[in-house]
Amino acid sequence: MRSCVSILAICVLGIGCTSSTAPSPDVAKGVAELRIDPGSLQATGFSRMTVEIDGVVQDLGFNSTTGTYNASLFLPVGPHTLVGRALFGDDLVGQSKPVPVEITTASVTRVELRILDLTGEGPRRYGPLFNSLTYPTSVEAQQSASFALAVFAPAGDPVSYEWTSDCADSVFSTTSAATTTWSKPTAGSCTIHVTATSDGFSLVRTFSVVVFPPGSSDGAADITGTFIAAPQISWTFFDLPCLVFTGGNESCAATTSAPTVHLFNLFVFSWGGSTPGPFEVSDNCGGAFGDDGTQPDSVYRFWLPPAAGGLCIIKVRVTSADGVAAVLTTALVTLPGTAPPIPDPPLVAAAVDGISLSTGTPTDGGTVPAGASRTLTGFVQNRGGHNGLVTLTDSCVGAVPGPAFFSLSASWTVPNVASGTTCTITLHVTSLEGSSADATGVYHVL
Repeated sequence: MRSCVSILAICVLGIGCTSSTAPSPDVAKGVAELRIDPGSLQATGFSRMTVEIDGVVQDLGFNSTTGTYNASLFLPVGPHTLVGRALFGDDLVGQSKPVPVEITTASVTRVELRILDLTGEGPRRYGPLFNSLTYPTSVEAQQSASFALAVFAPAGDPVSYEWTSDCADSVFSTTSAATTTWSKPTAGSCTIHVTATSDGFSLVRTFSVVVFPPGSSDGAADITGTFIAAPQISWTFFDLPCLVFTGGNESCAATTSAPTVHLFNLFVFSWGGSTPGPFEVSDNCGGAFGDDGTQPDSVYRFWLPPAAGGLCIIKVRVTSADGVAAVLTTALVTLPGTAPPIPDPPLVAAAVDGISLSTGTPTDGGTVPAGASRTLTGFVQNRGGHNGLVTLTDSCVGAVPGPAFFSLSASWTVPNVASGTTCTITLHVTSLEGSSADATGVYHVL
């Protein structure tokens, strides 16, 4: 009788492989069952896994239940060499070192198989880089227009070209060269696409050409539309295990209570093709907010939970310069706590165009012509507690954006109101814990 050897090899990236054997009389070969867990190599990208044993290559099939790649091979009893490989198409992206395996009867063979990422040292691949595109924006019917695309191929690889048009009756002199001529027998507007491909990567450019009737004196409007998406926001507490972002879980698995004060950051990682705009922060549970700095893409805010506790939903609304808004919330549980002591009111020293605002009777700043610029400067000093918020209003204008604890400055324009109108400027400053101070002044419109 021959002996039968059954081998089970379980291979995990960076983890050992185990093999087991069981005797069976008069069988000279055994079954090698191979299983490879791709693990972190999936981040590199591959399309298939193979194992080579004694020069014979076997593809491994994917098992969706276990998330592993598997194969079975018959092997003679004795020494063997095993190499595992990961491939993307025909390109090798990962490979183990040759591993010797001794197949014997009535024994357990343990092998460590490590598939090493080769992409870090592999050949460099460069897609084409745009240099220039030349074309006329209009042409008469039955006349030829010349198009030319110029690209860089950093590694000197060959570049292929493809020109297409959405006008079925138009004709290219060639569709596969960097330069071509194009014509259309009838009037109309056509969109042209050109694709340059090198080393497996493509670069695409699109433009429009208006075709006028022969001898036409008509004109045309070239209209381009750009989609402005909603801003994308992330939200991070510095002392709570919470990271919330657009499209993610907006629940924060943490609890807190007053008088603990938390600092958080709101960061806009995409304005959706627009430019930065304002942030608005609020909650639905009676907490208090303070300012710890504002930048175009990022704000830092203090938050004091309500003393009564309860479920709090903190909301930020971000609006891009084009008026597209996005809202992100954070929900967390607050426990009953205690209100913090109220500190002394903040110390405010501020002036408008050199005339100091007063914390008592409003300062009279005299007459100012309509259309003149008004400028606020000064500073705020907290006397205990945390920074709160700063607001500036002109009764003839409304709220004036700009002032904050770290930059007590703002500018606005005197409105065109009736001569003799009295306008009141109010600078309102709060601490996070609830104290406040007001500095006021008046002026009269000429």
